[in-house]
Amino acid sequence: MTRPIALALAIISAGCAGPGEDTALAGEEASSSVTAGDFDDPEVARIYAAMSQRQGTTDEWNRVRFLAFDWIVRRDEGDVVRSHEWDKHEGRARVQWSSEGSETVVILDRMNPVRGMAWVDGVEIEGADAEAALDRAYRIHINDAYWLVMPFKWSDPGVNARYLGTEDAEDGRTFEVVELTFESVGVTPENKYHAYVNPETGLMERWAHHSTRDAEPSFADWGGYERVGPLLLALDKGRIQFENVRAIEGTVPAGAFAEP
Repeated sequence: MTRPIALALAIISAGCAGPGEDTALAGEEASSSVTAGDFDDPEVARIYAAMSQRQGTTDEWNRVRFLAFDWIVRRDEGDVVRSHEWDKHEGRARVQWSSEGSETVVILDRMNPVRGMAWVDGVEIEGADAEAALDRAYRIHINDAYWLVMPFKWSDPGVNARYLGTEDAEDGRTFEVVELTFESVGVTPENKYHAYVNPETGLMERWAHHSTRDAEPSFADWGGYERVGPLLLALDKGRIQFENVRAIEGTVPAGAFAEP
């Protein structure tokens, strides 16, 4: 069955990203390639296998130890930029952003985000201020990373994926649509996503974010695919873009988690 897709822009505020502030990034990385047995729905397994051959297999994703990127919202009044360094194997993250003329840097443990350190304009903060900075940095990091690597997270523990059929887009493309919901994982487990995979390219080229299971969707097209290390990543999501992206296998660059 085919249905038309209404394309809408995701509404992004300066302080928070809106769609995508989710989800299944907090678990340990899988240790082997995804197989059909990892999905209850064989159609999802088929789509994921084809997509993985283009964007990177689970083994290639797991070999990437260090991932760095700038998450950018394009705005007429000035871009919002948040910089990330992520040691996927050790669970460390460094998040840096500017707000109201101040520069905040947070280094945290993704598996236990209350553990970490925070600085504002190079001065370490403590107590309630540090707790608030750690909480915000964790939410920012989960959100921004999901915008970049969501296609690699379908098989994470607590993620339910099911095939919805095909939909015709306004530009003539036909997508295969997979619904992702979450069970007690991430910071907003009530979210729902629809992933739109183009069977002609094997790539996810659009998503729809639902803030709750019954909410109206916000759409974002995924484009600007570039090879970064062993991965093929979409760096252009309209108003949201990614720059300075690095994916390094095996090692963490010296100084990546240095204090400011």
